[in-house]
Amino acid sequence: CAAVTFPYACKAQLRGVTIMEDGAYLLQRGLINPAQLEIVSKRKGWQPYYFLGVMRAAINIELEKSTKANSGDDNYSFRGSTTKSQILIFEDSLTTLATSIGGLIRVKSTGLPMAYDLLFSIIFSIFFLIATLAWAPTLGWYTPFVIGVLRF
Repeated sequence: CAAVTFPYACKAQLRGVTIMEDGAYLLQRGLINPAQLEIVSKRKGWQPYYFLGVMRAAINIELEKSTKANSGDDNYSFRGSTTKSQILIFEDSLTTLATSIGGLIRVKSTGLPMAYDLLFSIIFSIFFLIATLAWAPTLGWYTPFVIGVLRF
């Protein structure tokens, strides 16, 4: 369930809210219990990392089971057991997820350069200038009021 709730925690992180925004849905679906939801919601900046920790703990439990069931040799694993190489692949995936969270937070905090805002403003102004000329025959004297409302 941590793998399913992880994206919800990422979404909350990027929106600057807690996972309580989707808490009722997650509780209803049985993806998280109320105690976990309370613990996670108190960690506002670290919610996605909490679920990564839960996934890591599950992998470590599986590794312990695998070590008991398996003599440590990846070539002769028992049916249904997980080999150490499979665990390492899962760990690499979790590391990639953690790195991507950092990248998302960095992009969110950086924002767009001023050139993009300026370009958008220029295109917006040109559009409404042309729209004024195109709508003038239909709207008549109401054109400046309609353009003013649409502009802001």
